[in-house]
Parts: sequence; structure tokens; C-alpha cells
Amino acid sequence: MTSVQQHTSPNLPLQDNFDLILKLLGNHIDDFKKSIDLTGLMSQLGSDTELGRQIKQMVEDPLNGINDNRKKIDAVNHDIINLFVTNYLRNLDDIVEQAHLKVLPNSKLYYSIILKEDTFENRLRISQFTTDYNNFEISDTYPVTLQITPLSVVSSVEHERQVI
Repeated sequence: MTSVQQHTSPNLPLQDNFDLILKLLGNHIDDFKKSIDLTGLMSQLGSDTELGRQIKQMVEDPLNGINDNRKKIDAVNHDIINLFVTNYLRNLDDIVEQAHLKVLPNSKLYYSIILKEDTFENRLRISQFTTDYNNFEISDTYPVTLQITPLSVVSSVEHERQVI
């Protein structure tokens, strides 16, 4: 599966990114349908595909299958949320030097933000995203933290990747 993040642009208007996300999701559905068809044909020939093995594993151990599906759904949701956070921060390129992401075990997206100039006004502009995001129900399932981090300590902060 292709990551949503790889195909969207922070410079496109929201509607264009929305349309692009819908197209990508449609492509995933088309790919999944092809995989289902291939699995059916291969099963008739007595052979397995990756999807066939996953289905058999899900039948044998359904709770593990549910957990695996949850992880896949979380990954897609994290990509979409990261797209919006990253777009927001890129629009603040006059104050944001860098941003680093770490996904915590509780589905929390943790961002270390390095400001070009650490001022009260710049901190308020960063915190506005968190205030707005927390008004949505999704924030309960996928919390986001934007933490201002001094450049001098960013190397000691654990993160998965630099997003800006």
C-alpha cells in the first residue's frame, strides 16, 4: 500500500488534497479487489497468496487478525493526520525551523517543534493547532502533541522521522 503522505502536497488547497486522498483510497480498494480475485483463483488451483494466508490465519486466530487490522487502520489514520499537521506547520514556515514525529504506543502523534525564534507569540501560533484539533472527536482516539523543543536538545529527543 502506498502512503497517503507520499502523494499529497502541502501547497495544494484543502479540496485538492481531499480529492487526492479519495483517489488514493479508491486505488487501494481497486488493488484489494484484484488481490481478492487472484486469491480466489489461486485457491482453486490449491495455492495460497498472502491474502489467502492472512484469511486462514484470521479464521484460526480471529483476535490476532482484528489486532492486525487495527494496526493497519491506525497507520492510515496516522498518515492522514500527519498530513494535516505537517501542512499546518509548513504554513508556519516563517517561524518553524524543523519538526520531528514520534508515534507513541497509545496512538498519540508526538511532534518536537524547533522554532526559528522561541517567542511567546510563536508558541501561541503553534498551540492554535492543538486547540483546534482537540475540538474534533478524533483527538480522543488519535491525540496529537506539539512540543516546542530547543535545537540544542533535539538530538536527544527520540523521534521516528523529520517531517519538516
